[in-house]
Amino acid sequence: MLSANLDALFDVGLISFGDDGTMMVADVLTQPERVALSIPSSLTRKPNAKLKGYLQFHREHVFQGR
Repeated sequence: MLSANLDALFDVGLISFGDDGTMMVADVLTQPERVALSIPSSLTRKPNAKLKGYLQFHREHVFQGR
């Protein structure tokens, strides 16, 4: 489960997660913004097979990329 701020960032595509669970942060967020939003430098949770499919869709269609 994500904190409210991380959940909101995920919903608008400013963060996503790789298949290994590594958090990805869109380059549009500056370092001061990352600090203000309490984005951790790393966050890892291993997703199961079903979640990997959803995360792939999220990275391809929602995540604002790098």
